[in-house]
Amino acid sequence: MLKKKLAAAVLVAFSLCAAPVSFPSAAPVLSSAVCESAPSYIDESLRPIQPTVTICDCVDTDGAGGELLRTRWNSVDIGALPGEFSAIRDALRRYNEETAWRAVDTRKNMTGTATAFRDDMRKAGAPFYPLRSETDVFIRRADTLAFSFLESTWHDGGYGGSAYFVSAKTYDARTGKELSLADVFVDIGELAGAIDTQLRRDYPDAPFMADGGFAMMTAVDKLAREGRLSWTLDPCGASFYFDGSAMDEIKGVYTSTILFDERPELFRDEYRRAPKSYCMELRPWLPVRTLFADGSGTALQVQQIVSGNEKLTVFCGGAKYIEPGFARDVKATLVSLADGRRYIYADILSDDRDYTTYIYDLNGDVPVRVPTERTMTRHAATRTGEPGTPGKPGEDIFYILSDPEDFLMNDLDTPKELRPLRRCRVGADGRPEVIWMQGMG
Repeated sequence: MLKKKLAAAVLVAFSLCAAPVSFPSAAPVLSSAVCESAPSYIDESLRPIQPTVTICDCVDTDGAGGELLRTRWNSVDIGALPGEFSAIRDALRRYNEETAWRAVDTRKNMTGTATAFRDDMRKAGAPFYPLRSETDVFIRRADTLAFSFLESTWHDGGYGGSAYFVSAKTYDARTGKELSLADVFVDIGELAGAIDTQLRRDYPDAPFMADGGFAMMTAVDKLAREGRLSWTLDPCGASFYFDGSAMDEIKGVYTSTILFDERPELFRDEYRRAPKSYCMELRPWLPVRTLFADGSGTALQVQQIVSGNEKLTVFCGGAKYIEPGFARDVKATLVSLADGRRYIYADILSDDRDYTTYIYDLNGDVPVRVPTERTMTRHAATRTGEPGTPGKPGEDIFYILSDPEDFLMNDLDTPKELRPLRRCRVGADGRPEVIWMQGMG
C-alpha cells in the first residue's frame, strides 16, 4: 500500500511541474435576449466605495532553510465613508479576522503534511516542491448598494494533487448584512433553472454535459435550494461559480452570468440597480458576460499562463490581444464608463520584477494596448515584509480601482524614497490622469 501511495505521489509531483494547470477556456457568447439599448437598471444615486486589499504571503520552512509551505490570504478594507456605512466596515473587519484565523489553521495543518510529503519524496528519489494554499480576492462590485467579492484558492496538498476552489461574499453596503440568495432573488427554483440554461449555452462541450447535463442540473438545483451556491452580485447582474466540490466532473472552475436585463423577473428590485460607470475585477481564466453604458455587451476573459513562459492574453468577444512580454500575478479590472468607453487596467509582474499597470482599450474591433508615458502601478510603493522571510507574512497593499473618477496609483518613474501616491481618473484615451498627489496641497 505504501509503495502505491508513493508511486501516486511521485506521479502527481512530476505532472505538476511538467504540465500547466488546466482551466476551462471556453468564452461564453452573449444571449440573443440582450438588447442593444441603454440598460434599464441604472441608478445614478449610487456612488463607489474605495477598497484596498492587503495581500499576505507567508513561507514556512523546516528550520534548516528548506521551504515546506507557501500560504497566501487577503484582507479587505475600505477608506473613509459617512457614518451610515459603518456596518459594512464592521462586516469586513469580521471577515478579515476569520480569514486570518483560517490562515493560521491552514499553516498549522499543512506544515505537518508538507514535512511527511517531503520525506516520502526523498525516499522515492523524487523532487519535492513546497505545498501551497493561496487565496486571492477579486472585488466584483463596491458601491453604496452592495459590496461583493470572489475568493479563489489554489490548494496543492501534496498527496491529493492540486485543485482550485471558489467561494464568495456579498454584503448590503448600508446594513453590512451578508446577503443570501433569497435576499436578492425572487424564486430560487426559477434561478436554478436559469443558471442551468446559461451553463448549457456557455459550455456545451464541458465534461459535465456528457449525460446531457442531468447531473449538473441536479447539482445546481440542490446547491441553490440549500443556499450553498458561490455567487457575486455584479454591476450588470449576478455570476455563479462552480468548482470540483459542486460535482466530480468539474475540473477547474466554471462560471455562469445572468444579466439584469436578460432575466429581470429573477431579481428583487432593491438589488437590480447599478451605477452608470462601474469597475469589476476579473479573475484570470474565468470568463464573464457583461453590458456597457451604451447597451452593448460582450464576453470578457483574461488568461494568464501559469507555468513555463508566462503570458497574458486579453479576450473581448471573439477577438484577443496577446501581451508579448513576461506577465504573471495578474490583477485585472474592467472599467466601464458612463459614456460607453471601456478599458482593462491590468497590474502584472513584468520582466523587471516590478509590478506595472498595463491598459487595454476595448472600444474597437480588437483589444489594443494603450501606450503610457509613465510606469505606474496600483500596488503600494513599499512592503511591510518580504514573502520569503520564514514565518513572517509579507504584506503588499493593492489599491482597488472602483471609481473611474478617483483612484490611487504609484509612479514607478519616481525614486522610491520620493514616490508620492497619486490620485487619478481615467482620461479621454484611457490612460490615468493625475488629479492630485502628495505635496500638491
